Amino acid sequence: TTLLYTIKFELKKMAILGATVVVISALLAQAMSEMAINNNEFLLYNKYYYKSRLRQHGEGAHKFGSYDFEVTNRQLWKFEEHPSWKGCYIIYNDAFAYWRFAMQKGTGLIVYKGPIYNDQLFKLVPSGKNDGYYYIYSCLYPNLRIVKNGPGDAQVGSWGKKQCASGKLYNTTLYNQI
Repeated sequence: TTLLYTIKFELKKMAILGATVVVISALLAQAMSEMAINNNEFLLYNKYYYKSRLRQHGEGAHKFGSYDFEVTNRQLWKFEEHPSWKGCYIIYNDAFAYWRFAMQKGTGLIVYKGPIYNDQLFKLVPSGKNDGYYYIYSCLYPNLRIVKNGPGDAQVGSWGKKQCASGKLYNTTLYNQI
């Protein structure tokens, strides 16, 4: 079984009291340009655990995971392209606007509030299967990517190898535009 962390690129238009999610057809996945990603917000789905969406549930380095139920702004992530690292994005949470994903070599995936460093830059890498899915890799540590490694809400982190001890493939953060 392949565990693929996906982004279902669901563009979000927020109203004050609620969100209207505009769903883009999977046929448009191949045509998505850098401009369509930059400064838009997305729900990040897991391909294997297809109901799970990445979310931040508080302020603190490890206050993130996944959630399978109603959609909230804690599950919306904004991609902002770095001005000098083309194709690399800072990923902000909608509910915790100053918090961003960071990939640290020693501790793995965290959320961070403070100055912007290069460990907060991520790139989207196509799966290679022409299926509209992408991996989310660290730009600073190119072998590390975001993974959902089990059904639990807290089972989200980083992985730098192709297989774990159980032999399952961790082809992390694949995104799907729908």
